[in-house]
Order: sequence, then structure tokens, then C-alpha cells
Amino acid sequence: MKRIAAATAAFCIAALCARTATASEPGVTSVSMLKYDVGGQALSMAGAMTASADDVYAMYYNPAGLALLRSPELSGMFQSGIMDTRMGFFGGALPLAVPGITGNGEATLGVGLLYSDNGMLDWYATNSDGSMAQNGTGVNAGGDTVLNLTYAEKIGTSQETLGRHYDRTTLTLDQYIGASGKFISSKLPDTNASMVSATAFAGDLGYRVDAREWNTSLGLSVMNLGTKITYKDVANDLPLSMRGGLAWHYIFDSGKTLGLSSDVLYYEKEQATSVLLGTDFALDKFASLRAGYKLLADSGGLTAGLGMRLDNVAMDFGFAFNNEIGNTCQFDLRYRFGRDKDYVYKPKRDARIVDIDAQSADETTPAPQPKAVKKAKSRADTSGNEYYQDEGDSDSSAKTPPPAKKKSSSSSTTKQQNPDDGVMLY
Repeated sequence: MKRIAAATAAFCIAALCARTATASEPGVTSVSMLKYDVGGQALSMAGAMTASADDVYAMYYNPAGLALLRSPELSGMFQSGIMDTRMGFFGGALPLAVPGITGNGEATLGVGLLYSDNGMLDWYATNSDGSMAQNGTGVNAGGDTVLNLTYAEKIGTSQETLGRHYDRTTLTLDQYIGASGKFISSKLPDTNASMVSATAFAGDLGYRVDAREWNTSLGLSVMNLGTKITYKDVANDLPLSMRGGLAWHYIFDSGKTLGLSSDVLYYEKEQATSVLLGTDFALDKFASLRAGYKLLADSGGLTAGLGMRLDNVAMDFGFAFNNEIGNTCQFDLRYRFGRDKDYVYKPKRDARIVDIDAQSADETTPAPQPKAVKKAKSRADTSGNEYYQDEGDSDSSAKTPPPAKKKSSSSSTTKQQNPDDGVMLY
């Protein structure tokens, strides 16, 4: 519990520092694509993924969730919006067969490329008298590109006891951390129909803890903490956000699974807070129904979607009504390679320990036991001596007992002749 408190305090301090560094009046930010939901599942659940994301798309909600991935994964996503705007993603994640920084052996590396295309717009030249030309020219409305590199790992497992005396409950807590680095490139049309480019760098931090016995997860993340992006001489902030989420799932006896998740999302520059609610109902291992709702948000509302999976291939469809770029539809395709257990880190044992263990195993191996000996009286001689033989040696090969010795006694008489006097003594 102390580790959880320390991690939570660290994130609160990071969020407070970020808020203090950029505190100002409510304003606007650039690279609005960083606010969009990425992934069909996330879009259909209103973006409430801070405590539940555990695939390649976790890097856009909580980098720590990427550590739960147990096999390599590739994914591609496409989204269509209003007019001719669109957005796409391609990326992958790979569990690493290394002990990680903390030595717990559950580390994952992910990379993603996110891009948006703002479509075309009509550009009208201005006449010498100040009037606008009748015929417009279609120019590119620009777009954004974000290259993301994420690392996450498990920092430990602990058991915490809650309550006192007979009300005590023991919880097994798995804790994860993650961090991302981003390179951001943006293009906007200039007044003369040319394009203006700008770049920036940003980072994300994430923390997650899972309570096994309660089927509950808690997630915290700080996203888009970085430099300003400058178009010509105008510098704009990135959409710095802080997220906190809680997720819970229940498995029915029939095998169906119900998942509930909620997020609180705060944009620092805009000073705007929204509440995100999502649900995921798995009918079986092949299909899932999803829905969500955004509260207190300037744009958004109801979301819905469907997920399907066949062996290692998963497909997610998401639809959002009146979100940041109007009614949007997202489709993503994911593929996982191999089996989960093939990519779990297994620490190597010291050769000396192996030899000792092998020797111990040989020593502890029971030696072949001799045949059971049955104390069966075979015979007795006249002196009363007893002889025993093997239970299995009842054949002719059994040892023959030695001949019986005569018992000497004072009462027994022996004739002996004295050679001197020739007298027979009795």
C-alpha cells in the first residue's frame, strides 16, 4: 500500500508541476489530433481507457497499460470524419525477454505512427481593389503527424491486508509504469496558399495498479507534456491533459464478461473537465458489444461499437456522434503473434545452482531397495538354532544352513584311556 501511495503522490506532484508551469487563462491549443480517440474500442467506449487499455493503443491513454501485453501485436486503424477529413494509425508492440529496469521481467516496447489529414479547402485570392476573386483554388488544409515511442514494465507485486481481525481481506496488487516520447510535426496553410510547418516534442507518463481479487484496475496518466509548437512567429501550447480512471469487470458463470470503466479527463490549458463512461459486454470469446457516453464535454455524447476476434485476429468498429470532428466512424485491425507464454521473461538460473540442484536431486532419489526379507523359520536343528532365508529364494539356490554343533553338557560322559596305568576312567 505504501508503494501505491508513493506512486499516486508522484503523479499528483507531476500533474501539479505541469499545471503550475502552464497556468494561465483558458485558451486554445494546437495539434488537436492529440485529443482524438485512437482505436475502435476506445472510440466506442467514449475514451474511458485509462485503467482498461492493455493493447497497442494503451500508449495513447496510459503508457503503463502496455506492460500487460504478453505477445507481439501489430495494428492499423482508419477513421473517417466530416467532409474529407480522415485519420489513421499504424503501430506495434513487442514484449521484451529482459528483466527490465526493476527486474520483474514484464517489459514491453511499443511504437506508433498517428497522422491526420484535414482535407482540402477553397482559397480565394484578393483583387487589387480589395475584393475577393470569384473563383477559388483548392489547397491542402494541412495535417498532423505524431511518432510515438513507448516503454512500460511491471514494477512489482505485493499483498496488502485490509480490515482488522475476522474482517481482514488480502489483496494481490500488480503495479505497472510506462513512459512515452513523441515527435510532433504539423502543417497549416498560409495566407498565400503555401504550407507552414512546425515541430514539437512531448512526453507521457502512466501508472496502473490491478487488484486481482476485486477484478479492479486504477490508472493515472499525464499526457502531452512538452514544448510549444511554433508556426512562424506564433507559439502555441500542446493539449496537456491529466487522466484518472477506474475499471472493473465481472465474469458470469456462462463465460460472458461485463466490463465497466470511467475516466475523469482534464485539459489544463483549456481548463476543461469531462467525465467519460464506457462499457464492454463480451458475449463470448468471439464478439463484444460496447457503448459509452461523454459528460460535461463541449463535443461528444453517445458512442457505440462492436468487437470481433478470431484466433489471433481482432477487429473493432467504433462510432461516435458529434465528437471533435463531427460524426465519426473508426475501424481497426489487430494481429497477435504466437502464444502469450512464449514471450514471458524467464530469468536464467546460475550454473552452480543448477549443478547443486541436480546433485540434490540425485541424492534425494531413493536407491533401489533390497528384496523384502521374511523371517520365516526354515528349520531348526537339534540344538534349537534357527535359520532364515529370503522370501524370494525359496528355490534350490537358497543357502543351506551350516551343520548343527553338538551341545556340550556336564552330564554327558566321554570314555578316555590313560596310557600310563591302563586304567579306564569313567
